[in-house]
Amino acid sequence: MKQITLNIPDSKFGAFMQAIKKFSFVTIAEKKEIKISSEQKKIINDLKEALQDVELHEQGKIKLKPLDKLLDEL
Repeated sequence: MKQITLNIPDSKFGAFMQAIKKFSFVTIAEKKEIKISSEQKKIINDLKEALQDVELHEQGKIKLKPLDKLLDEL
């Protein structure tokens, strides 16, 4: 069995689903909702912020501390 992921505009989603459901060989997996705790949300936000800082550093827009200085602070 093969699996694909499609990105469909919201305005076309209903029509697409009606059409695709007509094929007997197609199964549609329901999207499962994942519950995230507030602590997990904070970790995710911190990681996003850190990645943004790395991108800005790579673009030369900000300067990050060297690893030696970070380790000294610990």
